[in-house]
Amino acid sequence: MNSVFKLIIGVFVLTVIGAQSASSATFNLDFNEPLTITPLLSASSTSGTVHEGLTSSDSTSYMYKSPFEGTTTPAEAFTSVQARSEASYKFSDAVTQVSFLWGSVDFFNTVVFKNNGTIVDYLSGQTVIDAGAVSGEEFVQISILALAAFDEIIFRSSQNAFEFANLSISAVPLPAALPLYAAGVVLLALIGRKRSVKGSS
Repeated sequence: MNSVFKLIIGVFVLTVIGAQSASSATFNLDFNEPLTITPLLSASSTSGTVHEGLTSSDSTSYMYKSPFEGTTTPAEAFTSVQARSEASYKFSDAVTQVSFLWGSVDFFNTVVFKNNGTIVDYLSGQTVIDAGAVSGEEFVQISILALAAFDEIIFRSSQNAFEFANLSISAVPLPAALPLYAAGVVLLALIGRKRSVKGSS
């Protein structure tokens, strides 16, 4: 019986690990222009070339395109992370959700979520394009729910640029069943430990 219990726990652990490594953040897309404008946040740190406080697209060299282009407020401030660059935003408390206005979604854009310096989730531009965003063209409002709480979000671009604005974070409660599920796993582990101790005495 003890070996069957260990086998069940082992399969469960491998399933959880496999599911987490294959997953990425869940998100919702809204193709309407934002009703409210959030003041531009300054990055906690940057590497490479990052332009903050831009108010128009670079129509000469096409280096960046305003996420507000095509809206009724085209001159709002935004940030552009250029090729091989990144902008990091650190928060005092761990959060689970972020939303922002993403301009000209590209496959080479990536959003990375970290907690205490460790990557806990990510979202690629290609995934957002696959969900319906038009590559390199239109803006989209995106709301992202990460797999785990994070205290840092990093916007990366490996080519051209990653343009964004209206950055907003919030803590979303975990699904109500999740703590109960975790308690059940702990209880099963304790029962298994008790049985193994009993069997060895």
